[in-house]
Amino acid sequence: MRSNNYYGLVVIGLLALMYAVCSSAMPVPDKSIEGKPQRASPDNSLSFVHAQGRRLVRQGVPLTLRAICFSNYYNYDSREFDLLNSNHHSEKDFERVKTLGFNSIRFAFNGNWYRDNPQHFWAWLDRNVALARKYDLMLVLDLHSPIGGFWLDPTSPKLDFGLWDDPALQQENVDLWQAIAKRYRDEPHIAAYDVLNEPVTNDSTGDKWRLLAERLVAAIREVDDNHLIIIERLYGVNGKYGTKNIPSQFLVKDNNVMYDFHFYEPLEYTHQFASWVARPLTDGGHYPDSAAIVPTGRQRLVSNQRILSETLVPGDSSWRLYQSKPVTVTDPQVVAALPIMVARGNIRGNIQFDNLKVVEYAADGRYLGEVFHEPLNQETIWQWWDWERPVADQPGKHGLSRVESDGSNDDHSLAIALTGDRGIVGWSSEKRWFRVKTGHSYQVIGYMKGQAVEYDTTDAKTRAGFELDFYAPPLDTETKPFLQRDREYLEQKLNEWLKFGVEHNVPMSVMEFGLVRACFEMRGKGGSRWINDMLSLFRKYQLSFAYWNYHGNHMGLYLTDQKTPPGSPNEVLMETLLQELSAWRQ
Repeated sequence: MRSNNYYGLVVIGLLALMYAVCSSAMPVPDKSIEGKPQRASPDNSLSFVHAQGRRLVRQGVPLTLRAICFSNYYNYDSREFDLLNSNHHSEKDFERVKTLGFNSIRFAFNGNWYRDNPQHFWAWLDRNVALARKYDLMLVLDLHSPIGGFWLDPTSPKLDFGLWDDPALQQENVDLWQAIAKRYRDEPHIAAYDVLNEPVTNDSTGDKWRLLAERLVAAIREVDDNHLIIIERLYGVNGKYGTKNIPSQFLVKDNNVMYDFHFYEPLEYTHQFASWVARPLTDGGHYPDSAAIVPTGRQRLVSNQRILSETLVPGDSSWRLYQSKPVTVTDPQVVAALPIMVARGNIRGNIQFDNLKVVEYAADGRYLGEVFHEPLNQETIWQWWDWERPVADQPGKHGLSRVESDGSNDDHSLAIALTGDRGIVGWSSEKRWFRVKTGHSYQVIGYMKGQAVEYDTTDAKTRAGFELDFYAPPLDTETKPFLQRDREYLEQKLNEWLKFGVEHNVPMSVMEFGLVRACFEMRGKGGSRWINDMLSLFRKYQLSFAYWNYHGNHMGLYLTDQKTPPGSPNEVLMETLLQELSAWRQ
Protein backbone atom coordinates (compact mmCIF):
# COMPACT_ATOMS: atom_id res chain seq x y z
CA MET A 1 0.00 0.00 0.00
CA ARG A 2 1.35 3.41 -0.95
CA SER A 3 1.45 6.22 1.58
CA ASN A 4 -0.69 9.34 1.54
CA ASN A 5 2.50 11.34 0.93
CA TYR A 6 3.04 9.41 -2.29
CA TYR A 7 -0.43 10.23 -3.57
CA GLY A 8 -0.02 13.81 -2.43
CA LEU A 9 3.11 14.08 -4.56
CA VAL A 10 1.25 12.56 -7.51
CA VAL A 11 -1.52 15.12 -7.20
CA ILE A 12 0.95 17.98 -6.84
CA GLY A 13 2.76 16.76 -9.93
CA LEU A 14 -0.46 16.50 -11.90
CA LEU A 15 -1.48 19.98 -10.80
CA ALA A 16 1.86 21.36 -11.90
CA LEU A 17 1.48 19.65 -15.26
CA MET A 18 -2.08 20.89 -15.61
CA TYR A 19 -1.14 24.49 -14.95
CA ALA A 20 1.76 24.18 -17.36
CA VAL A 21 -0.63 22.99 -20.04
CA CYS A 22 -3.09 25.76 -19.20
CA SER A 23 -0.47 28.45 -19.60
CA SER A 24 1.33 27.04 -22.61
CA ALA A 25 1.00 28.38 -26.11
CA MET A 26 -1.24 26.71 -28.65
CA PRO A 27 0.43 23.52 -29.93
CA VAL A 28 1.62 23.64 -33.53
CA PRO A 29 -1.18 22.31 -35.76
CA ASP A 30 -0.67 18.70 -36.76
CA LYS A 31 -1.65 18.00 -40.36
CA SER A 32 -2.39 14.40 -39.39
CA ILE A 33 -5.53 15.43 -37.59
CA GLU A 34 -7.07 17.22 -40.56
CA GLY A 35 -9.55 15.73 -42.96
CA LYS A 36 -11.88 12.79 -43.13
CA PRO A 37 -13.09 10.34 -40.48
CA GLN A 38 -10.87 7.35 -39.81
CA ARG A 39 -12.20 4.05 -41.14
CA ALA A 40 -11.91 1.05 -38.86
CA SER A 41 -10.21 -2.10 -40.06
CA PRO A 42 -11.27 -5.58 -38.96
CA ASP A 43 -8.42 -5.53 -36.43
CA ASN A 44 -9.74 -2.56 -34.46
CA SER A 45 -13.48 -3.29 -34.69
CA LEU A 46 -13.42 -4.28 -31.01
CA SER A 47 -12.32 -0.72 -30.17
CA PHE A 48 -15.93 0.42 -30.20
CA VAL A 49 -17.74 0.83 -26.91
CA HIS A 50 -20.47 -1.74 -26.35
CA ALA A 51 -23.09 -2.49 -23.72
CA GLN A 52 -22.62 -5.82 -21.98
CA GLY A 53 -25.16 -6.42 -19.25
CA ARG A 54 -24.98 -3.46 -16.88
CA ARG A 55 -21.45 -2.52 -17.95
CA LEU A 56 -19.68 -1.05 -20.92
CA VAL A 57 -16.76 -2.85 -22.56
CA ARG A 58 -14.12 -1.82 -25.06
CA GLN A 59 -11.62 -4.24 -26.55
CA GLY A 60 -13.10 -6.85 -24.22
CA VAL A 61 -12.22 -4.82 -21.10
CA PRO A 62 -14.77 -3.14 -18.77
CA LEU A 63 -14.92 0.61 -19.38
CA THR A 64 -16.26 3.61 -17.51
CA LEU A 65 -16.68 6.78 -19.55
CA ARG A 66 -15.12 9.59 -17.53
CA ALA A 67 -16.22 12.65 -19.44
CA ILE A 68 -16.42 16.40 -19.18
CA CYS A 69 -19.00 18.32 -21.21
CA PHE A 70 -18.02 20.65 -24.02
CA SER A 71 -21.22 22.68 -24.24
CA ASN A 72 -19.90 24.57 -27.27
CA TYR A 73 -22.48 27.16 -28.37
CA TYR A 74 -25.49 24.86 -28.24
CA ASN A 75 -27.87 27.73 -27.38
CA TYR A 76 -26.63 30.05 -30.16
CA ASP A 77 -27.90 30.34 -33.70
CA SER A 78 -25.20 29.74 -36.30
CA ARG A 79 -25.54 33.38 -37.37
CA GLU A 80 -24.46 34.50 -33.87
CA PHE A 81 -20.92 33.05 -34.05
CA ASP A 82 -18.41 31.52 -36.42
CA LEU A 83 -18.56 27.75 -35.99
CA LEU A 84 -15.24 27.15 -37.73
CA ASN A 85 -13.42 29.74 -35.61
CA SER A 86 -15.10 29.18 -32.27
CA ASN A 87 -13.46 30.47 -29.09
CA HIS A 88 -15.10 27.76 -27.02
CA HIS A 89 -12.08 25.46 -27.15
CA SER A 90 -8.97 24.64 -29.13
CA GLU A 91 -6.49 21.78 -29.40
CA LYS A 92 -4.94 22.91 -26.13
CA ASP A 93 -8.18 22.07 -24.34
CA PHE A 94 -8.15 18.46 -25.52
CA GLU A 95 -4.71 18.19 -23.95
CA ARG A 96 -6.02 19.75 -20.72
CA VAL A 97 -8.87 17.25 -20.58
CA LYS A 98 -6.46 14.35 -20.98
CA THR A 99 -4.15 15.72 -18.29
CA LEU A 100 -7.01 16.01 -15.80
CA GLY A 101 -7.70 12.29 -16.10
CA PHE A 102 -10.83 12.22 -18.25
CA ASN A 103 -11.00 9.66 -21.03
CA SER A 104 -13.85 11.22 -23.00
CA ILE A 105 -15.76 14.41 -23.81
CA ARG A 106 -19.52 14.77 -24.07
CA PHE A 107 -19.59 16.97 -27.14
CA ALA A 108 -22.70 19.13 -27.57
CA PHE A 109 -24.03 20.47 -30.84
CA ASN A 110 -27.09 22.23 -32.19
CA GLY A 111 -28.96 20.45 -34.97
CA ASN A 112 -29.66 23.74 -36.70
CA TRP A 113 -25.96 24.15 -37.48
CA TYR A 114 -26.21 21.16 -39.81
CA ARG A 115 -29.41 22.48 -41.36
CA ASP A 116 -27.89 25.96 -41.95
CA ASN A 117 -24.53 24.90 -43.37
CA PRO A 118 -23.73 21.16 -43.64
CA GLN A 119 -20.28 21.84 -45.08
CA HIS A 120 -19.21 23.95 -42.10
CA PHE A 121 -20.81 21.51 -39.68
CA TRP A 122 -18.89 18.54 -41.05
CA ALA A 123 -15.61 20.46 -41.17
CA TRP A 124 -16.04 21.50 -37.52
CA LEU A 125 -17.02 18.04 -36.33
CA ASP A 126 -14.30 16.27 -38.35
CA ARG A 127 -11.69 18.57 -36.81
CA ASN A 128 -12.82 17.76 -33.28
CA VAL A 129 -13.05 14.03 -33.92
CA ALA A 130 -9.48 14.18 -35.22
CA LEU A 131 -8.34 16.01 -32.08
CA ALA A 132 -9.98 13.35 -29.92
CA ARG A 133 -8.10 10.73 -31.94
CA LYS A 134 -4.80 12.55 -31.49
CA TYR A 135 -5.15 12.77 -27.68
CA ASP A 136 -6.66 9.29 -27.34
CA LEU A 137 -9.97 10.64 -26.07
CA MET A 138 -13.47 9.53 -27.02
CA LEU A 139 -16.38 11.80 -27.94
CA VAL A 140 -19.97 11.31 -26.89
CA LEU A 141 -21.84 13.21 -29.63
CA ASP A 142 -24.69 15.02 -27.91
CA LEU A 143 -27.64 16.57 -29.76
CA HIS A 144 -28.14 19.24 -27.13
CA SER A 145 -30.57 21.38 -29.14
CA PRO A 146 -32.58 19.58 -31.82
CA ILE A 147 -33.90 21.07 -35.02
CA GLY A 148 -37.23 22.64 -34.07
CA GLY A 149 -36.89 22.39 -30.31
CA PHE A 150 -35.56 24.38 -27.37
CA TRP A 151 -36.69 24.02 -23.74
CA LEU A 152 -33.46 23.99 -21.72
CA ASP A 153 -33.99 27.53 -20.38
CA PRO A 154 -37.65 27.93 -19.34
CA THR A 155 -37.10 31.69 -19.01
CA SER A 156 -35.87 32.09 -22.59
CA PRO A 157 -37.92 33.74 -25.35
CA LYS A 158 -36.58 31.00 -27.67
CA LEU A 159 -38.83 28.27 -26.20
CA ASP A 160 -39.87 25.97 -29.00
CA PHE A 161 -41.77 22.65 -28.86
CA GLY A 162 -42.53 22.46 -32.58
CA LEU A 163 -40.47 19.29 -32.92
CA TRP A 164 -43.16 17.19 -31.22
CA ASP A 165 -46.00 18.10 -33.59
CA ASP A 166 -44.26 18.59 -36.92
CA PRO A 167 -43.43 15.36 -38.82
CA ALA A 168 -41.08 17.29 -41.10
CA LEU A 169 -39.01 18.54 -38.15
CA GLN A 170 -38.87 15.05 -36.68
CA GLN A 171 -37.67 13.68 -39.99
CA GLU A 172 -34.95 16.33 -40.18
CA ASN A 173 -33.58 15.15 -36.83
CA VAL A 174 -33.84 11.52 -37.90
CA ASP A 175 -31.96 12.33 -41.11
CA LEU A 176 -29.32 14.27 -39.17
CA TRP A 177 -28.53 11.31 -36.93
CA GLN A 178 -28.46 8.93 -39.84
CA ALA A 179 -26.01 11.22 -41.65
CA ILE A 180 -23.79 11.39 -38.55
CA ALA A 181 -23.92 7.63 -38.09
CA LYS A 182 -23.11 6.99 -41.74
CA ARG A 183 -20.14 9.39 -41.68
CA TYR A 184 -18.64 8.11 -38.42
CA ARG A 185 -19.75 4.48 -38.33
CA ASP A 186 -16.13 3.30 -38.48
CA GLU A 187 -14.67 5.86 -36.05
CA PRO A 188 -13.71 4.16 -32.72
CA HIS A 189 -12.89 7.47 -31.03
CA ILE A 190 -16.59 8.25 -30.95
CA ALA A 191 -17.85 6.47 -27.87
CA ALA A 192 -21.59 6.97 -28.28
CA TYR A 193 -24.45 8.90 -29.83
CA ASP A 194 -26.49 10.79 -27.20
CA VAL A 195 -29.51 11.28 -29.45
CA LEU A 196 -31.44 13.98 -27.54
CA ASN A 197 -30.60 15.98 -24.44
CA GLU A 198 -33.22 16.30 -21.67
CA PRO A 199 -36.39 15.72 -23.72
CA VAL A 200 -39.38 17.79 -22.60
CA THR A 201 -42.52 17.01 -24.62
CA ASN A 202 -45.71 18.97 -25.06
CA ASP A 203 -48.00 15.97 -24.51
CA SER A 204 -49.15 14.75 -21.09
CA THR A 205 -47.58 11.28 -21.23
CA GLY A 206 -44.17 11.66 -22.86
CA ASP A 207 -45.09 9.13 -25.54
CA LYS A 208 -43.91 11.57 -28.22
CA TRP A 209 -40.35 11.15 -26.96
CA ARG A 210 -40.67 7.35 -26.75
CA LEU A 211 -41.84 7.18 -30.36
CA LEU A 212 -39.15 9.55 -31.63
CA ALA A 213 -36.44 7.67 -29.72
CA GLU A 214 -37.36 4.43 -31.51
CA ARG A 215 -37.20 6.21 -34.88
CA LEU A 216 -33.78 7.68 -34.11
CA VAL A 217 -32.39 4.30 -33.03
CA ALA A 218 -33.79 2.57 -36.12
CA ALA A 219 -32.33 5.22 -38.44
CA ILE A 220 -28.87 4.92 -36.88
CA ARG A 221 -28.93 1.12 -37.06
CA GLU A 222 -29.71 1.21 -40.77
CA VAL A 223 -26.16 2.48 -41.37
CA ASP A 224 -24.18 1.86 -38.16
CA ASP A 225 -24.10 -1.25 -35.98
CA ASN A 226 -20.87 -0.25 -34.24
CA HIS A 227 -21.74 2.56 -31.89
CA LEU A 228 -23.35 2.68 -28.48
CA ILE A 229 -26.55 4.76 -28.36
CA ILE A 230 -27.54 6.79 -25.31
CA ILE A 231 -31.23 7.26 -24.53
CA GLU A 232 -32.00 9.91 -21.95
CA ARG A 233 -34.97 9.73 -19.67
CA LEU A 234 -38.06 11.86 -20.15
CA TYR A 235 -37.51 15.19 -18.34
CA GLY A 236 -40.87 16.88 -18.70
CA VAL A 237 -44.35 16.89 -20.19
CA ASN A 238 -46.91 19.54 -21.09
CA GLY A 239 -44.08 21.88 -22.07
CA LYS A 240 -42.58 21.98 -18.55
CA TYR A 241 -39.88 20.16 -16.64
CA GLY A 242 -41.29 17.52 -14.31
CA THR A 243 -42.70 14.00 -14.74
CA LYS A 244 -44.60 13.41 -11.50
CA ASN A 245 -46.40 10.03 -11.58
CA ILE A 246 -45.14 9.35 -15.14
CA PRO A 247 -42.42 6.70 -15.70
CA SER A 248 -39.50 8.58 -17.22
CA GLN A 249 -37.19 5.68 -18.18
CA PHE A 250 -38.09 3.28 -20.97
CA LEU A 251 -36.43 0.63 -23.12
CA VAL A 252 -35.89 0.88 -26.86
CA LYS A 253 -35.59 -2.02 -29.29
CA ASP A 254 -31.81 -2.31 -29.40
CA ASN A 255 -29.21 -4.19 -27.38
CA ASN A 256 -26.34 -1.71 -27.59
CA VAL A 257 -27.91 1.13 -25.59
CA MET A 258 -27.00 2.97 -22.38
CA TYR A 259 -29.82 4.66 -20.46
CA ASP A 260 -29.04 8.04 -18.99
CA PHE A 261 -30.22 10.39 -16.25
CA HIS A 262 -28.75 13.69 -15.09
CA PHE A 263 -27.98 14.19 -11.41
CA TYR A 264 -28.15 17.56 -9.67
CA GLU A 265 -29.22 16.58 -6.16
CA PRO A 266 -30.37 18.40 -4.18
CA LEU A 267 -31.26 21.01 -6.82
CA GLU A 268 -31.58 23.88 -4.37
CA TYR A 269 -27.92 23.26 -3.44
CA THR A 270 -26.38 22.44 -6.84
CA HIS A 271 -28.21 25.30 -8.59
CA GLN A 272 -28.39 27.91 -5.84
CA PHE A 273 -28.67 31.47 -7.19
CA ALA A 274 -29.31 30.04 -10.71
CA SER A 275 -31.33 32.44 -12.85
CA TRP A 276 -32.12 30.05 -15.73
CA VAL A 277 -34.33 27.56 -13.87
CA ALA A 278 -38.11 27.76 -14.08
CA ARG A 279 -38.46 28.99 -10.51
CA PRO A 280 -35.78 31.33 -9.14
CA LEU A 281 -33.44 29.74 -6.57
CA THR A 282 -31.80 31.56 -3.70
CA ASP A 283 -29.14 30.51 -1.19
CA GLY A 284 -29.28 26.70 -1.11
CA GLY A 285 -27.17 26.12 1.97
CA HIS A 286 -24.10 23.93 2.22
CA TYR A 287 -22.95 20.32 1.90
CA PRO A 288 -22.97 18.22 3.98
CA ASP A 289 -25.68 19.53 6.27
CA SER A 290 -27.07 17.46 9.14
CA ALA A 291 -29.89 19.95 9.69
CA ALA A 292 -31.23 19.76 6.12
CA ILE A 293 -33.72 16.91 6.30
CA VAL A 294 -34.58 15.41 2.93
CA PRO A 295 -37.47 13.02 2.19
CA THR A 296 -36.15 10.23 -0.05
CA GLY A 297 -38.94 7.65 -0.08
CA ARG A 298 -42.43 7.01 1.18
CA GLN A 299 -43.44 8.65 4.45
CA ARG A 300 -46.15 7.65 6.93
CA LEU A 301 -48.49 10.42 8.05
CA VAL A 302 -49.33 10.31 11.76
CA SER A 303 -52.70 12.00 11.48
CA ASN A 304 -53.52 12.05 15.21
CA GLN A 305 -50.53 14.35 15.80
CA ARG A 306 -51.64 17.04 13.33
CA ILE A 307 -51.59 20.61 14.68
CA LEU A 308 -54.25 23.05 13.43
CA SER A 309 -54.21 26.81 13.61
CA GLU A 310 -57.36 28.81 14.21
CA THR A 311 -59.74 28.81 11.25
CA LEU A 312 -60.02 31.88 9.02
CA VAL A 313 -63.05 33.96 9.98
CA PRO A 314 -65.96 33.97 7.46
CA GLY A 315 -66.87 36.90 5.26
CA ASP A 316 -64.42 39.65 4.32
CA SER A 317 -61.36 40.09 6.52
CA SER A 318 -58.04 41.91 6.34
CA TRP A 319 -54.65 40.42 7.17
CA ARG A 320 -54.70 38.95 10.67
CA LEU A 321 -52.58 36.61 12.79
CA TYR A 322 -53.85 33.04 13.32
CA GLN A 323 -52.16 30.48 15.52
CA SER A 324 -52.51 27.13 17.21
CA LYS A 325 -51.94 26.24 20.83
CA PRO A 326 -48.59 24.55 21.59
CA VAL A 327 -49.10 20.81 21.05
CA THR A 328 -46.77 18.12 22.39
CA VAL A 329 -45.47 15.31 20.16
CA THR A 330 -46.24 12.11 22.05
CA ASP A 331 -45.71 9.43 19.40
CA PRO A 332 -42.07 8.19 19.63
CA GLN A 333 -42.09 7.15 15.97
CA VAL A 334 -42.53 10.73 14.71
CA VAL A 335 -39.29 12.06 13.20
CA ALA A 336 -40.25 14.97 10.91
CA ALA A 337 -42.88 17.62 10.27
CA LEU A 338 -44.13 19.51 7.21
CA PRO A 339 -46.15 22.77 7.41
CA ILE A 340 -48.97 23.25 4.92
CA MET A 341 -51.66 25.84 4.07
CA VAL A 342 -54.98 24.13 3.48
CA ALA A 343 -58.74 24.44 2.96
CA ARG A 344 -60.88 21.39 3.81
CA GLY A 345 -64.52 20.72 3.03
CA ASN A 346 -67.33 22.81 1.59
CA ILE A 347 -66.01 26.39 1.41
CA ARG A 348 -66.64 29.27 -0.98
CA GLY A 349 -64.62 32.43 -1.37
CA ASN A 350 -61.00 33.56 -1.68
CA ILE A 351 -58.30 32.92 0.91
CA GLN A 352 -54.72 34.24 1.07
CA PHE A 353 -51.87 32.89 3.21
CA ASP A 354 -48.63 34.58 4.28
CA ASN A 355 -45.74 34.72 6.76
CA LEU A 356 -45.92 31.21 8.22
CA LYS A 357 -43.74 30.11 11.14
CA VAL A 358 -43.40 27.24 13.61
CA VAL A 359 -41.98 27.65 17.12
CA GLU A 360 -40.71 24.93 19.45
CA TYR A 361 -40.91 24.43 23.22
CA ALA A 362 -38.84 22.04 25.32
CA ALA A 363 -40.42 19.28 27.43
CA ASP A 364 -40.32 21.60 30.45
CA GLY A 365 -42.15 24.35 28.55
CA ARG A 366 -39.14 26.53 27.77
CA TYR A 367 -39.39 28.50 24.55
CA LEU A 368 -36.65 27.26 22.19
CA GLY A 369 -37.30 29.57 19.24
CA GLU A 370 -38.40 29.30 15.62
CA VAL A 371 -37.69 26.04 13.84
CA PHE A 372 -39.34 27.22 10.66
CA HIS A 373 -40.14 30.61 9.12
CA GLU A 374 -41.51 31.23 5.65
CA PRO A 375 -42.08 34.93 4.84
CA LEU A 376 -43.45 34.07 1.36
CA ASN A 377 -41.59 36.72 -0.57
CA GLN A 378 -40.80 37.16 -4.26
CA GLU A 379 -38.27 34.35 -4.20
CA THR A 380 -39.92 31.78 -1.94
CA ILE A 381 -43.49 31.73 -3.30
CA TRP A 382 -42.13 29.77 -6.28
CA GLN A 383 -40.88 27.02 -3.97
CA TRP A 384 -44.43 26.10 -2.91
CA TRP A 385 -46.62 23.73 -4.90
CA ASP A 386 -50.40 23.61 -5.12
CA TRP A 387 -52.29 20.34 -4.80
CA GLU A 388 -55.89 19.18 -4.73
CA ARG A 389 -57.76 16.07 -3.55
CA PRO A 390 -61.29 16.38 -4.91
CA VAL A 391 -64.10 14.06 -3.90
CA ALA A 392 -65.15 11.49 -6.49
CA ASP A 393 -68.50 13.02 -7.37
CA GLN A 394 -67.25 16.61 -7.45
CA PRO A 395 -63.95 16.71 -9.34
CA GLY A 396 -63.96 20.49 -9.84
CA LYS A 397 -60.70 22.40 -10.09
CA HIS A 398 -60.04 25.21 -7.64
CA GLY A 399 -58.05 28.30 -8.46
CA LEU A 400 -54.64 28.31 -6.78
CA SER A 401 -52.35 31.23 -7.48
CA ARG A 402 -49.22 33.05 -6.42
CA VAL A 403 -50.08 36.64 -5.56
CA GLU A 404 -47.52 39.33 -6.36
CA SER A 405 -49.52 42.41 -5.37
CA ASP A 406 -50.81 41.77 -1.84
CA GLY A 407 -49.29 40.28 1.30
CA SER A 408 -49.14 40.75 5.05
CA ASN A 409 -45.49 41.79 5.11
CA ASP A 410 -44.78 42.61 1.44
CA ASP A 411 -46.57 42.20 -1.90
CA HIS A 412 -46.46 38.40 -2.04
CA SER A 413 -48.70 35.63 -0.75
CA LEU A 414 -50.38 32.37 -1.79
CA ALA A 415 -54.10 32.13 -2.57
CA ILE A 416 -56.93 29.63 -3.06
CA ALA A 417 -60.23 30.46 -4.79
CA LEU A 418 -62.82 27.98 -3.47
CA THR A 419 -65.91 26.81 -5.33
CA GLY A 420 -67.82 24.94 -2.61
CA ASP A 421 -67.10 21.23 -3.10
CA ARG A 422 -66.00 18.90 -0.30
CA GLY A 423 -62.42 18.30 -1.36
CA ILE A 424 -59.09 19.29 0.18
CA VAL A 425 -56.94 21.98 -1.43
CA GLY A 426 -53.61 23.33 -0.30
CA TRP A 427 -50.04 24.52 -0.68
CA SER A 428 -46.93 22.68 0.50
CA SER A 429 -43.20 22.62 -0.18
CA GLU A 430 -40.96 19.58 -0.22
CA LYS A 431 -38.13 21.91 0.83
CA ARG A 432 -39.71 22.78 4.18
CA TRP A 433 -39.31 19.58 6.19
CA PHE A 434 -37.76 19.81 9.64
CA ARG A 435 -36.90 17.35 12.41
CA VAL A 436 -39.00 17.08 15.56
CA LYS A 437 -38.42 15.56 18.99
CA THR A 438 -40.80 13.45 21.02
CA GLY A 439 -41.84 15.32 24.14
CA HIS A 440 -41.31 18.75 22.61
CA SER A 441 -44.24 21.01 21.76
CA TYR A 442 -44.82 22.93 18.53
CA GLN A 443 -47.00 25.88 17.61
CA VAL A 444 -47.95 26.95 14.07
CA ILE A 445 -48.50 30.66 13.40
CA GLY A 446 -49.31 32.67 10.27
CA TYR A 447 -51.34 35.37 8.59
CA MET A 448 -54.53 34.95 6.54
CA LYS A 449 -56.96 37.18 4.69
CA GLY A 450 -60.40 36.35 3.29
CA GLN A 451 -62.90 37.63 0.75
CA ALA A 452 -66.55 36.46 0.72
CA VAL A 453 -65.63 33.31 2.63
CA GLU A 454 -68.59 30.99 3.38
CA TYR A 455 -68.37 27.73 5.36
CA ASP A 456 -70.71 24.74 5.43
CA THR A 457 -71.47 24.88 9.15
CA THR A 458 -73.03 21.39 9.14
CA ASP A 459 -69.61 19.81 8.62
CA ALA A 460 -67.33 20.07 11.65
CA LYS A 461 -64.25 19.25 9.55
CA THR A 462 -64.70 22.23 7.22
CA ARG A 463 -61.91 24.70 7.89
CA ALA A 464 -59.18 26.85 6.34
CA GLY A 465 -55.85 27.55 7.97
CA PHE A 466 -52.29 26.50 8.67
CA GLU A 467 -51.48 22.94 9.65
CA LEU A 468 -48.44 21.00 10.78
CA ASP A 469 -48.34 17.38 9.63
CA PHE A 470 -46.11 14.85 11.40
CA TYR A 471 -44.50 11.84 9.77
CA ALA A 472 -42.93 8.54 10.81
CA PRO A 473 -40.96 6.02 8.74
CA PRO A 474 -43.13 3.45 6.91
CA LEU A 475 -43.28 0.01 8.49
CA ASP A 476 -42.39 -1.99 5.37
CA THR A 477 -39.42 -0.34 3.65
CA GLU A 478 -35.70 -1.01 3.52
CA THR A 479 -34.80 2.56 2.57
CA LYS A 480 -34.67 5.46 4.96
CA PRO A 481 -37.52 7.91 4.29
CA PHE A 482 -35.63 10.86 5.78
CA LEU A 483 -31.94 11.57 5.36
CA GLN A 484 -29.69 14.49 6.05
CA ARG A 485 -27.83 16.14 3.19
CA ASP A 486 -24.76 13.92 2.89
CA ARG A 487 -23.20 11.04 0.94
CA GLU A 488 -25.81 8.55 2.14
CA TYR A 489 -28.53 10.76 0.69
CA LEU A 490 -26.72 11.05 -2.66
CA GLU A 491 -26.27 7.30 -2.80
CA GLN A 492 -29.92 6.58 -2.07
CA LYS A 493 -31.06 9.04 -4.76
CA LEU A 494 -28.64 7.45 -7.25
CA ASN A 495 -29.99 4.01 -6.45
CA GLU A 496 -33.54 5.15 -7.06
CA TRP A 497 -32.55 5.83 -10.69
CA LEU A 498 -30.29 2.79 -11.01
CA LYS A 499 -33.17 0.41 -10.25
CA PHE A 500 -34.13 0.63 -13.92
CA GLY A 501 -30.74 -0.74 -14.95
CA VAL A 502 -30.87 -3.50 -12.37
CA GLU A 503 -34.38 -4.57 -13.38
CA HIS A 504 -33.59 -4.67 -17.10
CA ASN A 505 -29.88 -5.60 -16.95
CA VAL A 506 -28.80 -2.57 -19.00
CA PRO A 507 -26.03 -0.02 -18.41
CA MET A 508 -26.90 3.42 -17.06
CA SER A 509 -24.97 6.68 -16.95
CA VAL A 510 -24.99 10.22 -15.58
CA MET A 511 -24.09 12.35 -18.59
CA GLU A 512 -24.53 15.53 -16.55
CA PHE A 513 -23.70 16.40 -12.96
CA GLY A 514 -22.12 19.51 -11.49
CA LEU A 515 -22.36 22.61 -9.34
CA VAL A 516 -22.74 26.35 -9.77
CA ARG A 517 -19.63 28.36 -9.01
CA ALA A 518 -21.04 29.68 -5.72
CA CYS A 519 -20.60 26.20 -4.22
CA PHE A 520 -16.83 26.63 -4.63
CA GLU A 521 -16.42 30.37 -4.17
CA MET A 522 -18.56 31.03 -1.08
CA ARG A 523 -17.07 30.02 2.22
CA GLY A 524 -18.42 26.85 3.80
CA LYS A 525 -20.51 25.73 0.83
CA GLY A 526 -18.68 22.40 0.50
CA GLY A 527 -18.50 22.10 -3.28
CA SER A 528 -15.34 19.97 -3.19
CA ARG A 529 -16.91 17.58 -0.71
CA TRP A 530 -19.96 17.11 -2.97
CA ILE A 531 -17.71 16.43 -5.98
CA ASN A 532 -15.61 13.98 -3.94
CA ASP A 533 -18.68 12.06 -2.83
CA MET A 534 -20.22 11.96 -6.32
CA LEU A 535 -17.06 10.68 -7.99
CA SER A 536 -16.51 8.06 -5.30
CA LEU A 537 -20.08 6.83 -5.87
CA PHE A 538 -19.55 6.68 -9.62
CA ARG A 539 -16.44 4.62 -8.97
CA LYS A 540 -18.30 2.35 -6.54
CA TYR A 541 -21.07 1.64 -9.05
CA GLN A 542 -18.79 1.71 -12.12
CA LEU A 543 -21.06 4.38 -13.54
CA SER A 544 -20.14 6.41 -16.62
CA PHE A 545 -20.46 10.17 -16.12
CA ALA A 546 -19.86 13.62 -17.58
CA TYR A 547 -19.15 16.76 -15.57
CA TRP A 548 -21.06 19.88 -16.62
CA ASN A 549 -19.31 22.03 -17.75
CA TYR A 550 -15.83 22.60 -19.21
CA HIS A 551 -16.24 26.25 -20.16
CA GLY A 552 -18.92 28.67 -18.99
CA ASN A 553 -19.29 31.50 -16.51
CA HIS A 554 -21.91 29.76 -14.34
CA MET A 555 -20.80 26.13 -13.94
CA GLY A 556 -17.53 25.87 -15.84
CA LEU A 557 -14.16 24.42 -15.01
CA TYR A 558 -13.08 27.59 -16.80
CA LEU A 559 -15.20 30.51 -15.62
CA THR A 560 -15.35 32.72 -18.66
CA ASP A 561 -18.11 33.39 -21.13
CA GLN A 562 -18.27 30.91 -23.99
CA LYS A 563 -17.55 33.63 -26.53
CA THR A 564 -14.05 34.12 -25.10
CA PRO A 565 -11.28 31.50 -24.88
CA PRO A 566 -11.17 29.38 -21.70
CA GLY A 567 -9.64 31.35 -18.85
CA SER A 568 -9.96 31.93 -15.08
CA PRO A 569 -9.86 28.29 -14.01
CA ASN A 570 -11.96 27.19 -11.05
CA GLU A 571 -8.88 26.10 -9.16
CA VAL A 572 -10.75 24.38 -6.32
CA LEU A 573 -12.72 22.27 -8.77
CA MET A 574 -9.63 21.55 -10.86
CA GLU A 575 -7.69 20.28 -7.87
CA THR A 576 -10.62 18.16 -6.72
CA LEU A 577 -10.99 16.56 -10.15
CA LEU A 578 -7.27 15.81 -10.34
CA GLN A 579 -7.32 14.12 -6.95
CA GLU A 580 -10.44 12.05 -7.58
CA LEU A 581 -9.77 11.07 -11.18
CA SER A 582 -6.29 9.87 -10.21
CA ALA A 583 -8.04 6.96 -8.46
CA TRP A 584 -8.96 5.56 -11.88
CA ARG A 585 -5.28 5.54 -12.90
CA GLN A 586 -4.25 3.23 -10.06
